[in-house]
Amino acid sequence: MMGHCDAAPEEVPEDPIQPPPIHPLRNSWTFWLCNWDSNSNNGHPLRELDTVDSAEGLFRAYSALPRPSAFGNGTDLCVFRRGIKPEWEDPNNVNGGRWVACVLKTDPGHKTTIDLYWVRLLVNSVGERFGEWNQKICGVRVRIRERVYLISLWIRHFEPVESHGLVNVGRLTKSALKIREDQTIGFRTHAFSVTIMEV
Repeated sequence: MMGHCDAAPEEVPEDPIQPPPIHPLRNSWTFWLCNWDSNSNNGHPLRELDTVDSAEGLFRAYSALPRPSAFGNGTDLCVFRRGIKPEWEDPNNVNGGRWVACVLKTDPGHKTTIDLYWVRLLVNSVGERFGEWNQKICGVRVRIRERVYLISLWIRHFEPVESHGLVNVGRLTKSALKIREDQTIGFRTHAFSVTIMEV
């Protein structure tokens, strides 16, 4: 008879490896690359790159792409809600507009500035930090042109009575970008592409 101390030890099951936690986003977002050079886009200016639905997916997609300052002139880099194309003709965009900030390529540190603007506005949009206007945010676009970078927050249809809320979104956009108080950003409608207000 085996004594107590001679009993076979119990096998302790190994803990299964736990997958890392996933932090879901409230909505899915799609990364787009737009090439408006007809000599190189083969008639297809829009290219869908990736769709993400978690913070981890967003970081992966962001890290896989060059920063805006690395793209050539005539390129747009965009992130829009899933199902919305980064074109003003899209039904979600056609009656809306955009808050626009400009970075001149003659400005000192312009490459660092536009790259910071991109990640700041991306995180604030996908993270839905625009309060009651979150569902009106369609996406973010950076346009790379010969003399300037244009970064914009696209907003779907709004009513004239909502102009106060629209101004608040402009202020939140300016705050997200960390633009100085003595600088302004403007709101343009897609239909006429004219600036109708500034903050």
